[in-house]
Amino acid sequence: MQVDKKNVRDWETILIDTGLILALFRAKNGSQDPYILFVKKLLTYLCTSQSAEKNDRKIYISTITVGEILTKETEQAQVNRILKVLDSSNVEFLSFDIETSLQFNIKMQPYLEKSALHEKAKELGFEPKDYGMARQWISKDYMIAMTGFTKKVDAILTLDKKTFYPVCSNFENTECILAYPELFLHSEQYIFEYDYANVDNFLKGIPFQSLNDIEALKPKPITQTDLWGGVYTTFK
Repeated sequence: MQVDKKNVRDWETILIDTGLILALFRAKNGSQDPYILFVKKLLTYLCTSQSAEKNDRKIYISTITVGEILTKETEQAQVNRILKVLDSSNVEFLSFDIETSLQFNIKMQPYLEKSALHEKAKELGFEPKDYGMARQWISKDYMIAMTGFTKKVDAILTLDKKTFYPVCSNFENTECILAYPELFLHSEQYIFEYDYANVDNFLKGIPFQSLNDIEALKPKPITQTDLWGGVYTTFK
């Protein structure tokens, strides 16, 4: 693992992508999908724990994400639902304001040209007939990532392996984290570490030992209970 990358204990500012909010809604509605339940566990941990520096973590959500959650409710009602499902008082919504828009147009101009968007769509596996739709998706993903980049967040969390994660690669010094259990060392209650070293293997479908698998293979220290248990068994 690269030492210059911040890990879970050091994350204090975190932007979450649309898919994680939708996963929380599904969890609230009773989904037992293990990936959905992991997202719930991950966000619950981040919303209720402090960083290694004993600072409260801040959760950011782009207002573009609010717009992507398609309901007939007003924006305020959507915001209220998101806040309720996150169950955290330390959430801030980031608008795509004039300052962010200006930075976006300057920094991303080469990537926003039609030909560049079509090239990105092709790279991501879209068919030419779907390039119009792909341009909209990719542009929105660039905008969400830009809000995190502008805010200099420690981590951007996403479930979108196909589009959002590759799009984030255009933003230097921005850590995009795939919120999948295979890439974390975690227990039933805690989230310990993100496996940066195996992200490429995960994306390419190459088998690898997860951090949880490696941890399970480590020899366990002998406890006093183990010793007394052995003595009791010997003289039984």
